Amino acid sequence: MILFYRRVTDYFNAIYKKHKIAPGDPPPNIPSLSGDFFTYADRDDHYWSGYYTSRPFQKVLDREMEHQLRSAEILFFLVSRYLKIHDGIKFPLIEFMQSLVNARRNIALFQHHDGITGTSKDVVVDDYIDRLLTAMMEMKRLTTESITFLMMKEKSKYSYSKEKPMFNVDEKREKHFSIPERSVLKISDTPQ
Repeated sequence: MILFYRRVTDYFNAIYKKHKIAPGDPPPNIPSLSGDFFTYADRDDHYWSGYYTSRPFQKVLDREMEHQLRSAEILFFLVSRYLKIHDGIKFPLIEFMQSLVNARRNIALFQHHDGITGTSKDVVVDDYIDRLLTAMMEMKRLTTESITFLMMKEKSKYSYSKEKPMFNVDEKREKHFSIPERSVLKISDTPQ
């Protein structure tokens, strides 16, 4: 037996070629399935899965986390490219790369079948959400530090402080069930 690694596209292209049909046309004499493919749709009580209706705060938090993660990834890339060209400037790349990895893992964990669907037990959901909130705070910190670094004229003067960032992002959230609060920016006359 010879096995090859292939993509789904390769499989369908082979089917189209074998049956001499245009891509997207249904092949003759090959059965196809249709109907409801949602969780437990083969049972009378499949309505409980809650895919669209349960835990709306968590679903919103998931989308916000995706936004924060993508923003942080883009800014991290810009900073890392700058640092690759300009040697000798200090920036916590390794720490922030680990934060990106952790955020990706936590969002993947939440988007697993029983996290995003809302079918987990309460204690499990609380753990998922705590992980997401922690990851979101890390992404906001990465975003803040990256923006600070990229906006500085003299990047060699950049210094990293977890406790005292140059500015805070637009909002904060204490708990997963609380509504985000906007941050008030205090602007001074003295340059930093």
